[in-house]
Amino acid sequence: MWRVAVQPALLLVLSLGVAQGQVQVQQVYGSAEGRQGGAWRPLLPGAAQASQFRTGAGRAELRWGSGLVLLNSATQARVNQGKVQVTAGQAYITGPVQLYVQGYHLNVPAGSAARVDLLARTERIAALQGTVRLAYGSRTVNLVAGRQLSLGGGQTTAYQERDPWYQSRITGRGDAVIEALRGQVSVGQGQFRAASAGQSLAEGQRLRTGVNSWAEVGFTGGGYLRLQADSELQVTAVQTSTRGREVWLQLNRGSAWNVVASGQGGYRLNTPVISTAVRGTVFRVDADGLVKVFEGEVEAGAEAVQSGQQLQDRQLEVLQPDAQDALNLSLDALRALPIGLKDLTLPGGDLTVQAAPLSELWLEARASDGVLWAWPLYPQSEVALDSEGRPLSLAPVAYTLSAVGRQQVAALPPGSYIFRVAARRYVQQQELTLTLPTSVAVPPPVAPVESYD
Repeated sequence: MWRVAVQPALLLVLSLGVAQGQVQVQQVYGSAEGRQGGAWRPLLPGAAQASQFRTGAGRAELRWGSGLVLLNSATQARVNQGKVQVTAGQAYITGPVQLYVQGYHLNVPAGSAARVDLLARTERIAALQGTVRLAYGSRTVNLVAGRQLSLGGGQTTAYQERDPWYQSRITGRGDAVIEALRGQVSVGQGQFRAASAGQSLAEGQRLRTGVNSWAEVGFTGGGYLRLQADSELQVTAVQTSTRGREVWLQLNRGSAWNVVASGQGGYRLNTPVISTAVRGTVFRVDADGLVKVFEGEVEAGAEAVQSGQQLQDRQLEVLQPDAQDALNLSLDALRALPIGLKDLTLPGGDLTVQAAPLSELWLEARASDGVLWAWPLYPQSEVALDSEGRPLSLAPVAYTLSAVGRQQVAALPPGSYIFRVAARRYVQQQELTLTLPTSVAVPPPVAPVESYD
């Protein structure tokens, strides 16, 4: 599912319960902060010590008496004269709670539940359970479960819950790991360093790509995001919930290609323009708001973007693939290939082995007392790309030892060794072994071939 959220100029006022008392922070899930004076601090359960609240990649439950307001991610609120005012985002309410929004007075009695969406393309109050009452001047509207009120036009229509975000409860943390990269890729939080395959990304860290570069980030449970060239991605949180994995990301600039398997959980990928949550689809999103759906279906506010469509400037259009899309589809095909490790030979000490393109290979020489040496293997040539950036061939690539590696193999003392070549490609692994009775004689070293890393 896909959600679009831009902070609108709306104000939602909530009076939690009828008894006077202090607003309580019942529970905090993920990232949420409170502000008292001029400083923002992590929001903690207990009596609210803040006059303002904001949630990032997280949620916060506010309670006063027996009423409850659950603030969704990317939501802002404040306490004013004993009332909670939600100024942007989404809220789920269980009574008894009284609300004021857009001139309407909303009463959610005990046993009833409602949701309020203050989003760019969706401004509504929907009854989820029981009956809620709205009053505007002399007009009174009773909303039963399954009905909604449009805050823009004041019309009531049928409502079908397709996005029960309030049912999700964060129960643990997952992992976001760099699975592959090419070109100039760096990671950091303040100070940036060169990224490497297998590196986990912590909350708050940013991943950057340079010209003609990309990086793939895989997530617990499957699925991946390929950050495009000249882009920056920030990990705000990586968490799991009762509905599956929830990955919280911020695309600060550039573009991201996403592959999310059906039923695996999902992403929440924010950009400066839109906020998204996607499950079971292949799509591209750019920081400027462009959305392209290649498989599955994406909800963008009131719009359902189907496979073969794109959303640009908030308008649905026929999908128009470009060279960047073609490259990503080709890279997806490369990723799906098996490693295909074969042809392990050591004629005269030289090593020849083949594997699928963009694999990571290394050689070990193991004696009776354990591993003595281990060297990385490098492809003899890069994978050739056409003028639109698509791989020209998916055939296996030959890998070889560097000059330094050959010299080290030659230095092994006489004995019996098991040579093992291991290959890793995303989540795939494969190995070949070869036993030699004596030390290996090697030819003169040659200039090393640079790795794509």
